[in-house]
Amino acid sequence: VRINSLTEIALTKLDVRDTFDEVQMCVGYELDGRPFHGYPDRAEVLERISPVMVSFPGWRTSLAGARRFDELPAAAQDFVTALERAVGVPIRFVGTGPARDAMVVRAS
Repeated sequence: VRINSLTEIALTKLDVRDTFDEVQMCVGYELDGRPFHGYPDRAEVLERISPVMVSFPGWRTSLAGARRFDELPAAAQDFVTALERAVGVPIRFVGTGPARDAMVVRAS
């Protein structure tokens, strides 16, 4: 978002997580056990970085056929909303299957 000046995101392949018991999201990084702000741009730092992950409950059901955000399972909605907060821009499109039109389009 910061580097490319994004104003919204298309989140593809959310459906591949349909069978997961939990879904994880990276919310930051640590270097030698301490918070590291930003993303390292040097290889020697990158090899020592550890991601900080947050777990969310999986939805354990198919997203197939969902065309509106409120048709997604509550756990999937919570994950998308948390990801949106983390990246700081709206998630406008959510992929719900392999077909080109298998997509939730959220209002801007």
